[in-house]
Amino acid sequence: MKGPGDNSIQDKATMLKITILLSSCFILPVVFPSPFSLITGFLAVPVFYILRTIPEPEGKQIIRNGILLVGVAGLLSLKALPDVIFSLTFIPLGYSLHVSAQKNEAPWIGVIKGALVLGTSWLIFWLGYAAGFDVNPYTELKQILDNWLSELYEIYKNNDIPADVLLNRQKEFVLLKELIPRILPGVLLSSVVMTAWINQVTGNGILRKIKPERTPWPEYRQWVVPDKFVWVLITSGILLLIGIGFLKDLGLCMIFISWVIYFFQGLAVLLHYFNKWNTPKAIRIIIVLFTCIQTTAFFVLAMFGLADIWRDFRQLRQNDTQSVK
Repeated sequence: MKGPGDNSIQDKATMLKITILLSSCFILPVVFPSPFSLITGFLAVPVFYILRTIPEPEGKQIIRNGILLVGVAGLLSLKALPDVIFSLTFIPLGYSLHVSAQKNEAPWIGVIKGALVLGTSWLIFWLGYAAGFDVNPYTELKQILDNWLSELYEIYKNNDIPADVLLNRQKEFVLLKELIPRILPGVLLSSVVMTAWINQVTGNGILRKIKPERTPWPEYRQWVVPDKFVWVLITSGILLLIGIGFLKDLGLCMIFISWVIYFFQGLAVLLHYFNKWNTPKAIRIIIVLFTCIQTTAFFVLAMFGLADIWRDFRQLRQNDTQSVK
């Protein structure tokens, strides 16, 4: 059975070019981190694109050969080998998104499955890194954050600040130091979900521009999470309010992930209205970037995503009902 492509690639030179281009995507962020570091977060996209547009035997062969080239490049510089191996952890995510597309699964299912695959890949990598270098990356990360807060407080303390204000700020820093170890797992898990999401959205968007016939999912503004997902948020709230110890921290982590998921839906609602109002692209980009980096805007958009369950701002359910009739 053939893959999603129309015809096999008979030209070996073409396959070699694609292989070199693919391996370059993984090597450049390691060799030249300053200009290409941003590429690292999108490394599942080229894998997904190849699997969607090139017949399966050739597509898998290109990815396999690309991995070999990346591995050889890593061995040439043992110092960069951990970074090279980490970049390869995105390849299973590309495969996972492709499989979800083949099964015609909903976009949110593709993201959740992709996050599980990516999270597993990262966990294996960090366990191997910890064993190979005799370090605990998670403990080191907590220590770095703790030191950063201490340094930040020292800078704040050296300023000319009234004693009562300084005392209040000291209490806030102490609370932050206690809170960070509790929320860190949720933050890390949310980053895995965000990474899977951004690779899916980017990959699907590129396909819509270049190979629209191979696009597995609709435009992002139609993104929707099942109504029943709200029970995850409700459960996390209950655990946070009445739980103790581990259960309370679990509720906190679940809230982080839930808000990230509803941010995805809120962003889709925003893009729906951008399209409806014919908003200029420059303004769209500025507003979207602002919501992604500004915490308050992020949560406001997540609230819109949550409210969409009841308000159905895009009238998606109404359209589905009419299509059934």
